[in-house]
Amino acid sequence: VAQGVSIGDYITVYEKNNGELGLSSEYNNDENKAYLLEKLYKFACRLREGFGSEFTSLFPRPSANQRWIAEAAGQQRLDLFD
Repeated sequence: VAQGVSIGDYITVYEKNNGELGLSSEYNNDENKAYLLEKLYKFACRLREGFGSEFTSLFPRPSANQRWIAEAAGQQRLDLFD
């Protein structure tokens, strides 16, 4: 992904659905949503004590089935670089 980039230059990359890295300037709505949802869930877990017994209902562990059901139901989809 960094071919042609000089040593010391900064680039912004993202993980694609297929596990490869891509330049953010070439973003094509193909981010790895499962990875991003899991990362958000792990961050939310750091706040578990603040939500007490309601944590599990407010922040269910993401699964591939839940993500596709939400998109099929027409819920808003947030893209990574919008």
